[in-house]
Amino acid sequence: MPLTEVFIRAQKPAEKAIKHFDGGGLFLEVTPKGGRYWRLKYRWPSDQRNNIYLKYDERRDRNPRGLEE
Repeated sequence: MPLTEVFIRAQKPAEKAIKHFDGGGLFLEVTPKGGRYWRLKYRWPSDQRNNIYLKYDERRDRNPRGLEE
C-alpha cells in the first residue's frame, strides 16, 4: 500500500530510526532528528544494501517512484 502525504507528515521522530515500507523495496525512514528519507532496499549478489534515494522535504511534489498519479 503506497504511503500517503498525510501519513508521512504525521510521522514524528522517535528514539530510533523508523522504517515505513511502501512496497517494492522502497521505504520512508524517519530519523531521530526528524529527517525523512526515501530509501531503496536492494540486493546485490550475497549482499543487501540500503541506498538514500531522495530526501522527503527536498522534492515534495514528486512521487519517489517517478510515476504520475
